[in-house]
Amino acid sequence: MSLEKEIKEEFIKGLKLIVKQGYNPEIATKYAFDFYLKNKITDKILYEVVEDIMIIDSGPEFILTEKELITLVKEKLNINISSVID
Repeated sequence: MSLEKEIKEEFIKGLKLIVKQGYNPEIATKYAFDFYLKNKITDKILYEVVEDIMIIDSGPEFILTEKELITLVKEKLNINISSVID
């Protein structure tokens, strides 16, 4: 498996956990920011998703509801993060 794919899977696994445990925009933002700092994201679309999530607590115009977060990931990465974690 490529490093790029491993990074994407790791990010999605964390987002699924955040949704499963009860979505909180502040926790999602912190997770995305920490993930960004710890990983070299070379996938352009994944980078955009991480960036979009990092800024959701920057002001009311950036807040994403759980449904909006799920839709963002589904539309950009074609992955359903609301599915049950294996």
